Amino acid sequence: MRFTMLFTALFSVTAFLYAAMVFWTLPSIADGAGGLVPFDQRLTGYTYEEAHAFLTALTPGARQIYLGPQHLLDMVFPGALALTLCLIFNRISDGAGALIGMGLAIGSATADYFENMVITRLLVTEGAPSHVMVMQANQWTVLKTLCSAGALILLFWLALCHFREHRRMRPARV
Repeated sequence: MRFTMLFTALFSVTAFLYAAMVFWTLPSIADGAGGLVPFDQRLTGYTYEEAHAFLTALTPGARQIYLGPQHLLDMVFPGALALTLCLIFNRISDGAGALIGMGLAIGSATADYFENMVITRLLVTEGAPSHVMVMQANQWTVLKTLCSAGALILLFWLALCHFREHRRMRPARV
């Protein structure tokens, strides 16, 4: 019972934060950048030229949304998602699968937090961004994506195995 309540609460908070970003802050930022995709949604990374074009196109209002509400939401979301995934991994698996899944979830959140720090520096820096900062942000973005994808693929696999095991152990109906 406690697990269900904790999981439901944590999942609800995570889903709310995600929805707020996907339906409010990130579209507002993209609109304020002439339709260019915000850093947080460029899952495969970006070049220096793409980052520079985005920062140049970004209006002051969109920059404030990025530094304000988006930053606040993205301070809580990675940790909430990692905790939610860790609860699921712990519930459906014991042993190496759970540990690897939790490691990937925590790795994704950590990379997301470092990505956020570098993006904040890019957003507050006057003039053209430094190549080093863009490279750092890009690396954290790609690492976040790889860890997230790994965690979700492993979660799908473990859930499938868990389902099959429980189904196999259930007595056959006559």
